[in-house]
Amino acid sequence: MQDEVETQARLLENVTSRNVATLSWIGEVVGRQADTLPDALSSEMAKVSLGRIEAFVCLEHALRYRDDRVLADLRCFTDECSAMLLSRRSNGSTVTLINEVSDTLVDAEHAARLATVIYELLANALDHAFVGREYGNFLRVALELTPEPRVGAITATVTVEDNGIGLPEGVSLEEYETAGFSLIREVTAHYGGRAAHKTTSGGSSLRVELTLPEDAVA
Repeated sequence: MQDEVETQARLLENVTSRNVATLSWIGEVVGRQADTLPDALSSEMAKVSLGRIEAFVCLEHALRYRDDRVLADLRCFTDECSAMLLSRRSNGSTVTLINEVSDTLVDAEHAARLATVIYELLANALDHAFVGREYGNFLRVALELTPEPRVGAITATVTVEDNGIGLPEGVSLEEYETAGFSLIREVTAHYGGRAAHKTTSGGSSLRVELTLPEDAVA
């Protein structure tokens, strides 16, 4: 049994290495296209797509093999993904990121959608929350996984909070027409969840609550 477990783990490592190589090559191709597109908007959209590809590379690195299942460590994913996003910032401002994502392993299928929500909220905050501010910037990301035994489900709550300028006044998440928030809405609808945001003079808080099946976690 131990030999079989080790064989399966090595197989996952090999598949992960292949997936990372494939995603990295796709990212390189997209990056080259972004640098050669004559239209500024098209070039920027290509660079946004490149960021999403790199996020999935981070997720591949966070995969684990446990009990005949492929699972993901989303805390590890958040560490690597946030480091990637911070390294790509060009405005020179400093941001302190607090990672409070649960280290409970999540089934890879559900982890991919949760990772999408985490990445899009992080990218949005880092792109827009701290405009014009060089220091004193804080960003907190959390994932709570709460068992709901009575309904046989897990409530997954993703929260991203910052002390930045917040969303434009009077704009709801449903009206916030960006590709990132469109993806968040798709994931939310997939799980029959809900999303909400709160903006104050001290920053903003975005919260996405999803209902996962009971077997979604290890």
